[in-house]
Amino acid sequence: MHRSMQSSALVFSFAFSLVPAFALAQAPQTPPPDASAPPVTTAVPVPVPLPELPQAQPPITQPPPPTNPPMVQQPAVVMPPPVVPPPAVAQPVVAPHNEKFPTRSWRLGPSIQTFLYDPFPYQRVSRVGTGLFGVYEFYLKPSFAIGINLSYRLFPGETRLHQVGYGLMLKHYLAGMNSPDSVFMPFVEYGLLLQINKLSNRQGTGTAHDTRLSVGTDFRIAKKIFFVEASYHYSRLGLFEQPGEPLHNLEFDIGYRHPW
Repeated sequence: MHRSMQSSALVFSFAFSLVPAFALAQAPQTPPPDASAPPVTTAVPVPVPLPELPQAQPPITQPPPPTNPPMVQQPAVVMPPPVVPPPAVAQPVVAPHNEKFPTRSWRLGPSIQTFLYDPFPYQRVSRVGTGLFGVYEFYLKPSFAIGINLSYRLFPGETRLHQVGYGLMLKHYLAGMNSPDSVFMPFVEYGLLLQINKLSNRQGTGTAHDTRLSVGTDFRIAKKIFFVEASYHYSRLGLFEQPGEPLHNLEFDIGYRHPW
């Protein structure tokens, strides 16, 4: 084994000794210079000037804003000419009226009544009678009043019939009460009444209910107030099992009204 290692070393040494000779054999051979050829001049490189680069500009710094900025002058505003309103038309001045709206009033006047048919057929009583009508009124507002009615009526004949009526009445004005100078003041009225009936040839009395429906008007004459009114009375006199006595009638009133 030692011998084989020595043989290998000799082979590698011989191989490396042959490498320079082989390299020289492969290198190209340079021919000798020719004496007749012109001399070769070596070109000297000429430096090429480089383009000038733009110089860097210093940064532009903005001045700090002023503490009090200058006032900017606004353009002048042209105002339109003033509009002159048309002259006002003078309104007529109405002097206040001294008369105030009433809170109370009373009405009083004569009345005439007529039965729609013969009352008490077994008695000779006239169908037409006369009387006196009165009412005391409380005005809750200028167009509405509550009244207390008291009336007396007499129907003549061989047997006289006396009637006394009383109760409550509600009156509503349709127009005219908003002005103290109104000439006409029409109204409607409702009454819930009772009638006490007395025959001259009989003892005692009889009481009948009476529903009164009215229409009328107040009117002014020389600053005085008068009234005229027409009414329908639905009335009946009854007593237990006895047949009722109808006393339906029409009534016409005219008189004077005094407010305050």
